[in-house]
Amino acid sequence: MHLRLSRHLRDLKHLARESDVHHPQRHIIKLVGLLTLVILAAIALIRALAPAEDAPLTPPAPAPASAERSPGPAPDAPADPLAALELDDPRLLPCRQGDARACHELATSIAFDTTRQEGLPQSLVLLHRACELELAVACRDLGIVYEEGVGVDLSPELARDFYQRACDLGEQEACLDAVGVGTTAGFATYAPRWQAQCDEGDPLACLDLAVALLQTAEVRDPQRAHALLERACQLNAPEGCLRLAALQAELGHPQEEVNAQIAAACDQGYGPACTTLAQRFSDANADPATVDTYYARACELDDTDGCAEHALRLARTDQLTEARALWEAGCQRWHGYSCFHHAHSYLNTGSGQLAPPEMVFGYERACTLNVPVACYNLAIYYNTRQPDPDFARGRTYLERACRLDHPQGCVFLAQMRTNGQGGPADRAGAQEARQRACDLGDSAACP
Repeated sequence: MHLRLSRHLRDLKHLARESDVHHPQRHIIKLVGLLTLVILAAIALIRALAPAEDAPLTPPAPAPASAERSPGPAPDAPADPLAALELDDPRLLPCRQGDARACHELATSIAFDTTRQEGLPQSLVLLHRACELELAVACRDLGIVYEEGVGVDLSPELARDFYQRACDLGEQEACLDAVGVGTTAGFATYAPRWQAQCDEGDPLACLDLAVALLQTAEVRDPQRAHALLERACQLNAPEGCLRLAALQAELGHPQEEVNAQIAAACDQGYGPACTTLAQRFSDANADPATVDTYYARACELDDTDGCAEHALRLARTDQLTEARALWEAGCQRWHGYSCFHHAHSYLNTGSGQLAPPEMVFGYERACTLNVPVACYNLAIYYNTRQPDPDFARGRTYLERACRLDHPQGCVFLAQMRTNGQGGPADRAGAQEARQRACDLGDSAACP
């Protein structure tokens, strides 16, 4: 299960502004779901927007990671963490019997099964079990879950513990994850080792040290990081080339130089670089065919961002079946806007007032994966659903949308709190929501 690309890419977003269609709020976040119906009035309002999701469930917390390189204790868990799971799946029995890979595979599959409304919470329980059974990739997935707030509250501390656990179990990328979420103590532990390995010609060690130097505030050193990234790129690590381009853009290098670095990474078969280049060309109003050539190449190289954008272009040329297949695949890989676009493509296919399950599921998945407009759409749906609006749930979704910096969500939340819809009247909370909307740029909400 791959919840995201390498953490090295998370701060490359300034290289290319996301399109309004793909990221309506110019917010980059990603996926999960559960919902139902839509009436015609809600459809008209939702059509202009994007996805959302439900309140998270919190699985057991992990034990602190070992400070040693040998595997530390398994995360805390109930005596039988799977006892409450009612799953008709042959993988559950071997999982209960201690097969970590069966637990992990089952977690991956049920998280995106539209027939299981509790798929994500169940998936998290299974991931905890797989990590307890010392499957490194499951521990790293849990680190991502807690760092990104996928179905749980954000917790850098728990994320660091799970990353360290995965690192102790041999998942090398998790070692950098643990440092990135951690402190200078972690940097001091790994930096000498990375430098020695880089000097010996290991491009990934050069990359790891460079990223740590950029992400650890107390030891931040862009110039040293630049030299390390140049070496990683020269040693044929395309991610190093892309990361170098990001740093060059930050340091004010000419656009042609930045683009050349990105193109070099794309030419080496690195999908995220092709996506980044396509986004930059799109922002520069380049020939649309050229833009989609790079998105298509990124998709061929298995980059979910590139596939989502390529699918948008397929849908615009009446290739909706192919587009949906790409979005569905992206959603299964925890890509929020893939979930949204897949859901959105079903918006007008319902019968009467019934919303297609694919639409409801995708919007909810996207909201869980922190796509703010998805949460907003779900609030609109619940508040306008006929004949039985659910103002309490609508208010909950607006609270989530507002927390995720959706200004209109904050405005509507303020109205519901003022009027006592979906919960008690809360004038102080209403004022807080209006102020947040103001701070997010909605001048009409300002005092």
